[in-house]
Amino acid sequence: MAILSGELSVWEISHRWAGYDPDTYRIRLPLPVRDNCRILIDAISNGEIESPTLRLDKWSPEDGDDMRKYFIRYYMDDVYACIWGKKFSRVLLKHASIERYEMKQWCELHSIPLPEFWFPSGWGYSYNWKGRDGELEVSSSASPDADGPAIRPSTMAKVACQQIAQTVWKEQPSMTIADMVKHPIVQQYGGAAPYGPATIRAWLSQVAPTDVKNKRGRPRKKMGGDDAI
Repeated sequence: MAILSGELSVWEISHRWAGYDPDTYRIRLPLPVRDNCRILIDAISNGEIESPTLRLDKWSPEDGDDMRKYFIRYYMDDVYACIWGKKFSRVLLKHASIERYEMKQWCELHSIPLPEFWFPSGWGYSYNWKGRDGELEVSSSASPDADGPAIRPSTMAKVACQQIAQTVWKEQPSMTIADMVKHPIVQQYGGAAPYGPATIRAWLSQVAPTDVKNKRGRPRKKMGGDDAI
């Protein structure tokens, strides 16, 4: 029977997706599990998947010391080690969680079949824009989450940045993604300022015109610092 939980850890998703029991202790994770961990943590770090337990913006003293672990920068060494396949921190993988509707969106973005253990037949979310106000409306086709998930600030920032960028690209079709990331309108009105350049770039790459995506730019910097998020 499929799991109906609305949120699962990367640890559990990676195991179940590969057909392994997440509660069985192993000194070395099986290769399919490691691959799943790498892909999902990378998707969280670049903003393709919004995690409720790993915020991409920067921690501030106003958040309180007990909230540090809810910011991805708290785990950056383990995040990079996981993405590179060097080390797989159980603390990180069990703390990082993904909500079911986020998993669905990400799978559809990359044309990946939905994991059967989590998506029973007939279940799904649909997302629509209210034409007059341009607000995001969430509806569900199944009862477990009939009220729909709460929309987080990072999700709203992502959608706002994407919509603004699409409008600017209609007027300036030759603008590069890198320039769009730094565009004052995206930064100020899209709410991009609290997030790292790499996160905004990942968001905008999803909606950039094909010829803009294919442009060759300067070689990417090695991962590290704010550019890694």
